[in-house]
Amino acid sequence: MRRFLAILVCILAGAAPAAGPAVAATTWDGIWVGDAPDATSGVQLIFVGNDLIGFFWNGDYLDMRASLSTADGVVTVTWTRGQAILTRDGPRAAHLQVFQRGLADMTVLVMPED
Repeated sequence: MRRFLAILVCILAGAAPAAGPAVAATTWDGIWVGDAPDATSGVQLIFVGNDLIGFFWNGDYLDMRASLSTADGVVTVTWTRGQAILTRDGPRAAHLQVFQRGLADMTVLVMPED
């Protein structure tokens, strides 16, 4: 039995590094930017890992709250007059759906800033 457990541990330890890069590729880490067609300026989302620490919208950095769904990587951002949902479309592509009181809903394509 001990030999079986030792073999199992070695197999799992060998598989762990292979899983590492796949997880790292799904992080939001960095600055994501896009041009909002109906807003006064573009959008900027600043992440450290998967934590959103800055959100620039309509010419201002907003006081916001963000939450990440670990199941699908979707980030929900809320602020006083609105809400946005950030969804990844690929490793370097995502879209931000923006809903604001009294304004038309819009979708903004975003990507990592180079």
